[in-house]
Amino acid sequence: MTARAPEKSTALRNAVCAVCAGVLLYGIGDWAVFGSGWYDQFLDPDSLAGRIELTIAMVRRRPPSPVPEIAMVGNSVLAEGFSAKVGDAEANGHMRFSNLAIPASTARSWYYLLRAVDPDARRYRAIVLQAEQYSDEDGWIPLADTIADLHIVNALLAPPDIVDFAFSFQDPRLRFEAFRGAVLKGYIFKQDAQAFLEAPAKRLEKVALARREYANWIYDYEGHQESLRGMTVDWSGRSVYLPPGVPTSIQQDVRQIVLRQRAPHTGDQARFRSRWFGRIVDRYRRSGARIIFVRPPRGPAVNPSFDSPDDPSTIRGFARLPYVNLVRAEAFQPLESPEWFWDGLHMNAAGRQRFSGMLVHELEPLLGKDR
Repeated sequence: MTARAPEKSTALRNAVCAVCAGVLLYGIGDWAVFGSGWYDQFLDPDSLAGRIELTIAMVRRRPPSPVPEIAMVGNSVLAEGFSAKVGDAEANGHMRFSNLAIPASTARSWYYLLRAVDPDARRYRAIVLQAEQYSDEDGWIPLADTIADLHIVNALLAPPDIVDFAFSFQDPRLRFEAFRGAVLKGYIFKQDAQAFLEAPAKRLEKVALARREYANWIYDYEGHQESLRGMTVDWSGRSVYLPPGVPTSIQQDVRQIVLRQRAPHTGDQARFRSRWFGRIVDRYRRSGARIIFVRPPRGPAVNPSFDSPDDPSTIRGFARLPYVNLVRAEAFQPLESPEWFWDGLHMNAAGRQRFSGMLVHELEPLLGKDR
């Protein structure tokens, strides 16, 4: 019995060493392929991570503008709602716009995006940041727990970012998921890599086309032609009528968004905005750039009690700084009407055209202010 004890100890030690060696080799391989940024060039252009890589590449290839350059930063609301092409035409050579909006993103992603496209914080005359509401109304799910941010900016996270990024999530499970994904990036990109390996030639062709044409696609995109014209809302009866022809999925989406009720106040929205909008604001403090918050049209119909100027607002607090401005909250209320939307959140082609031109004229007097 005693003779076997050293053998068991040796076997256990060897097993532990083998496991540790395997973990180490996996970590080295993960870093070499994914952590080093080598794989980023092969990401599916239709993925969230691929979309942000294309956006970064688009900005880096774009030569410096001789006129003030304006970065439009937001999620799908601005991606669908703002046309840089219309904005450039309306500005008549006095401003040049870049639509950097990434669907499903939050201010947490926007911070890392701006850090990547504007490392010296000197490129832009203004950063226009989307705000669905100026008030700090909480949602039913905290924005801090938007796990899509991990998939969007994972490739942009450097080792010093990992702990801070992971602990910006509230849910302990999501904190672990964010930490694991930021350390072992292959864990997030594994499905993308598997799809790549199944058809590498097809992926390479798709990536090459996207890198070549993405800037034109974004600039020339005109938006959805569909409209919710004919929609009506009975606020007292809490009902929405939608005209024939609107798809069932869109009808459900519209009713859920338009008839939503306020979530209980938790302060989550204020804390999230203070942290991530605050970092963007601080980053441009000495840059000469102006930070401008804009509330785009919020939907085809909006409860008039929402976003009261008397509600607590982190964003209005930022506007006390000399280089931060708010576009008038009421500026785009005329566009909060069914004919300008194709679903519960996103403007259609007509709304995109109208909003883009109107926004230019709202920005002009703000950009004329001295720092």
